Amino acid sequence: MTLTSPFVVVDVSQYCTICPRRLSRTAHSAQEPAVCLSFDSPPCSRCRSCSPRARSLAAPTHVIDKAHTEINFVADSRLLSAHGFFEKWDADIQLDPSKLEASAVTITIDANSINTRVSMRDNHLRSDDFFAVAKNPNIVFKSVSVKQTAPTKLDITGDLSIRGVTKRIVVPASMVFYEKGADRFRGQFSLLRKDYGVTYDSAVNPIENEVQVQWDFAIKEPAPAK
Repeated sequence: MTLTSPFVVVDVSQYCTICPRRLSRTAHSAQEPAVCLSFDSPPCSRCRSCSPRARSLAAPTHVIDKAHTEINFVADSRLLSAHGFFEKWDADIQLDPSKLEASAVTITIDANSINTRVSMRDNHLRSDDFFAVAKNPNIVFKSVSVKQTAPTKLDITGDLSIRGVTKRIVVPASMVFYEKGADRFRGQFSLLRKDYGVTYDSAVNPIENEVQVQWDFAIKEPAPAK
């Protein structure tokens, strides 16, 4: 007796070309829409339309509590450690608390909203010497994978774009709490500004290449539709 698999591999050319780990798709028949071979995995963070089944596996979008969320940085120089933050930004966060590795995040920062509490310095940071905001108005981070390293610890791998240069980085994250659909995550990491074309320096006040970034996000499940 010969057993025939109920699944058939179908052409993947019409599906996501970004999810390399999900290029094998299956369907119960050649006439049915294909779905991800790994049924317990969502589509990648940049593709939510591989198939109806894949879309159903996407983690739910969460709402940001802006009053309790910050993106801060510290840039050291000879004369000062300049503490700053960004006033305007937005984030698209899909979070599955039961399977954190199925989560995804995209953060878009308005580079022009940089604030180090000194207007002359902020205007210099907006210039071509630093962020060149007229040509590169946004700083963007897009996750490509999330790895849970401990019960409340994550490594978020993604592409960070600054001043038209994109580098892949790993952002460590800690889950402070999750209760009743509300969450708080925080973390810090360092980056080398010169890797992103931010190479300006001063003979009088030399600036360190390494910049410390600290973030603290409060998010919650959206209210049910009425």
